Amino acid sequence: MAPWAPAKEGRSWLVWVAGALATLLVGGLFSSATLVGSSPAEHFSPQSCAKGRLTVVGSTIFQPALEAAAADYERVCGDAEIRFDVKGSMAGLRSLQEEDDPDVRLVLSEGRNESYERTLKAHPIAVIPFNVVVNRTIDISGLTIQQLRDIYSGETDNWRPAGGPNLGVRIISRDANSVTRAVFEEKVLGRSEPAASSDNCMKTPKDPGALVVRCEMATTSEVLDGVNRVPGAIGYAPLEATESGAYKNVVPVRINGADPDIESIESGDYPFWTVEYAYTKGEPPADSVAASFLAFLASPDGEVALDEHGYFPCTTVAEHICARS
Repeated sequence: MAPWAPAKEGRSWLVWVAGALATLLVGGLFSSATLVGSSPAEHFSPQSCAKGRLTVVGSTIFQPALEAAAADYERVCGDAEIRFDVKGSMAGLRSLQEEDDPDVRLVLSEGRNESYERTLKAHPIAVIPFNVVVNRTIDISGLTIQQLRDIYSGETDNWRPAGGPNLGVRIISRDANSVTRAVFEEKVLGRSEPAASSDNCMKTPKDPGALVVRCEMATTSEVLDGVNRVPGAIGYAPLEATESGAYKNVVPVRINGADPDIESIESGDYPFWTVEYAYTKGEPPADSVAASFLAFLASPDGEVALDEHGYFPCTTVAEHICARS
């Protein structure tokens, strides 16, 4: 008996199906390769570019991420130039109100400042998570909000009640001009931090009646350097800064058992975060670098730099959080 073979019509149908499957497979592989190999600027049309100069002022926390995004933008928009002159959010907002040519200025601010929003417009950019950190000698993995409040009020001045060693607490904080400190006071402590009682947290308090040994630093890097050097130290900083690997004795701790990830923030389990806003003087003209750059930040291209720096873009994963903030 001759071996079975499909009829001519059947063979034609099989050839067509095989060809179609091959086309789909090759097309899928090509599409996947294209997506994987795409650069940050492939999705942003040069037609959306603008000509001119933009100066970004305000908070220092968000500067590295936005500088990276600006470099991506300038590679596509060769006629645009973005400069940075960060001097703090409040100083930036005041200068924007007084600016004669507001189209060339963008102000970064952690959290909204509604007192300025009669004349300025807030554009949500990303959620910024923060970490509470301790010196490695303390050997704990987490603290509750109540434990943090007891530590910062001076009610707890030794690490033993929190599960740590018999070691005195040393609080290394930011100064009163810090937005990070303001977020910590609002979201975690629910009150202001006590006054500084030491110059460097190593010496005996200047005030013998002080309830806690606490010193203040002007920058995030100074806080992390202090926590890294001082046994028994505790502080706080943006998540990105604490994960740099530059401070070997700095250990992040969970708050109420939660990590600073997007799921814990959205559920309300993790409290220490804020939204980064970019302020403009009213709605920027459509043909301005400010409007073009804001559109870039809201696109998948601008989100690349935000993701790489540990922030959660308001246009994607943090959309619901930003909308209710």
